[in-house]
Amino acid sequence: MADLGRLARLHARLLAAGDGEAPVAGEELCRTCVEELPIDGAAISMMVDERRRGTVATSDAVADRIEQLQFGLGEGPCIESFTTRRPVLAADWASESRRWPAFADGLEAGSVGAMFALPLQIGAITLGVLDLYRTAPGSLGSALGDALLAAETVTLALLDAHERGPDGDGDHGGERFSASLSETEVQVYQATGLISGELGVPLEEAFVRLRAHAFARDRLVGEVARDIIARRIRLDGEG
Repeated sequence: MADLGRLARLHARLLAAGDGEAPVAGEELCRTCVEELPIDGAAISMMVDERRRGTVATSDAVADRIEQLQFGLGEGPCIESFTTRRPVLAADWASESRRWPAFADGLEAGSVGAMFALPLQIGAITLGVLDLYRTAPGSLGSALGDALLAAETVTLALLDAHERGPDGDGDHGGERFSASLSETEVQVYQATGLISGELGVPLEEAFVRLRAHAFARDRLVGEVARDIIARRIRLDGEG
């Protein structure tokens, strides 16, 4: 009998549901994607809308920066895939990255040759996005079906974690995933709240101001957020 591969086995395990095993961790899913697909890195994000999103897991530093930049700038394959509910397949990053100029400028030269964003959806609901990247350009080719299986597997894992709850016993919440916002993302939300309170503007406008400040100074949003929390800078010009 042919080996179905780790992705297929994980998929079957999640479909079985209630088999008593622990929830599949986001880190395990990212590692499996890298090992089973012709890619160099992976990241999983959960999203409510373009502003409210969190990184569940990343495979490496490049994937982590990809997520931070998209979160901070509000543009990139991940955002487009979530918004359109369709896969975004940028096989030749050098030519296709012009669709997201600010995001592309923030990436280290030569770190990305291709990027693929696959929506995590069940019915009419989109839970987030699976981001995959390659250091060399090139399409997924015949592995696209496996990548779509990976996205479905990640979706099942998110739902499985939600059903099991924080203790893995089927209570509520899915904290294994939804509470795994990175420290940077938590700081961005905290800084957004501070700006909102200090300037008397809605959270949405506060986040736009935070993002614009970072963009104008060629910095990551997370870096600016840390400075705002530490009171090293103020967006009203008082420091």
